[in-house]
Amino acid sequence: MKLHFSRNMIPALILLILVVLLELFGPKPIDWTPNFNKDDQRPFGDKILVELIEKDLFPHQEIGTRSVPIYNYSAEDSLNAGKNYIYITRNLTLAPWDGKRLLHMAEIGNQIFIAADFIGDYLADTLNLKIEDNLNWKNIAKLKEQQQYFERSELNNKQAYLYKKGHGRSRIVGFQKEKVVVLGRDNENNIQFIKIPFGKGNIFYHTQPLAFTNYNLLLNKNAELVYKAFSYLPQQTTIWDEYYKPLLEHANQSPLSYILSSPPIKLAYYLLIISLILFMYFNGKRQQRSIPIIKPLRNSSLDFIHTVGRLYYNRKNHKDIAQKKFLHLKDYLRSKYHIELHGEKDKYLHQLSLRSGISERTLILLFEQAELLFKKEQINDEDLENFHAKIEYIYENCQ
Repeated sequence: MKLHFSRNMIPALILLILVVLLELFGPKPIDWTPNFNKDDQRPFGDKILVELIEKDLFPHQEIGTRSVPIYNYSAEDSLNAGKNYIYITRNLTLAPWDGKRLLHMAEIGNQIFIAADFIGDYLADTLNLKIEDNLNWKNIAKLKEQQQYFERSELNNKQAYLYKKGHGRSRIVGFQKEKVVVLGRDNENNIQFIKIPFGKGNIFYHTQPLAFTNYNLLLNKNAELVYKAFSYLPQQTTIWDEYYKPLLEHANQSPLSYILSSPPIKLAYYLLIISLILFMYFNGKRQQRSIPIIKPLRNSSLDFIHTVGRLYYNRKNHKDIAQKKFLHLKDYLRSKYHIELHGEKDKYLHQLSLRSGISERTLILLFEQAELLFKKEQINDEDLENFHAKIEYIYENCQ
């Protein structure tokens, strides 16, 4: 088939190829999406923090992960003390049943560490906290730098921790002074880290979750802030939360934005477009002519057999029909199983039974019936039909 390639399509194809190559091999923009996942290497993931927890902060301690709501924690979590629970996320808004379970875990002697811009109405009201959150997550990379300090003298050491991009504007503006211990502030004297004794345990709340992400842990000496913050937790089994993490806001994205946000899906999308263009181009040039259906030649031999069979049947020569059918069966069995059907009948029928899978008793009855029928001068319709049925059984069931 001769193709006529339109010159007008050449610039479009070249442009499309360049776009695909640029998307595949061009520099990728940095993704500043806050996600706080333990395996995420992006700036606002928590891969480095989890490695510090496992190797440096709580060495030789069991480190677990929970990927279910707090209410679904096992009885070992809900009823036993002696564990640290770490929740780092954008917004820890809990359902009442989850919040009650979390407070119960603290009350029986567990340590709860929360780093979040907001903790939801249930926890805030129960703990008598008032939190102001002026953070705009869409402009998070443009915020001015911030410094954070520890309140206690043994941890302060006049050390300020500088955060240029990864910080928020959440602060604690109201609490019960007699029940809350202030642990940290920012350079504007806003309270950002507190300790709340609760029953036999404690709840630690830090309003700057981004301070615990990959970007800030590698910036200046900010990893020291994380070491000091977690120094309030005892050396014991530590549980990392992987459930209460911010989801990517795909609900507010168009379908095309979602496709282009994932490199594998984006590549498949471009390949689909190229394939559709090529299909429309080549398919539009020529449609193949439909192939006519050629009817197969009629099997005249089968018609001849039917005619001869009706002739024999109408003449009532049933004995001749039975003999021919039995001879045809013997020839079929001999050629298929390579057994000579003469001589000692018991011997060759035994061999035939082993090779065909037909019971020896069935074969003996068939051959004895054939001998009896062939001794008669005439065979009636019933004898012929019975003999025919047994022969067909052999054909259908032999292996």
